[in-house]
Amino acid sequence: MIYAYFDCILATHDTVQRDETTASFTDAYQSHIPCGFGYKGVFVTPSYTKDTVVCRGQGAADNFIDKLQEEYKAITKSKQKSNQ
Repeated sequence: MIYAYFDCILATHDTVQRDETTASFTDAYQSHIPCGFGYKGVFVTPSYTKDTVVCRGQGAADNFIDKLQEEYKAITKSKQKSNQ
């Protein structure tokens, strides 16, 4: 199980553009800009458990995906070794 959190900054839009051709609309007045994340893997097998990972800065969303892929590869490699 991996527990994770993600931090974002809310950036306000200068203008809101409405589409007057539809009866229903949403006023998008803010955007979420990723700025950091953290996660902790907790496993039944203690050898899989690692320290908490925390990262901040630009590219946080891409870095988060990269880190999770690295974790997946490490866990898969460890499982293969234990099955031999």
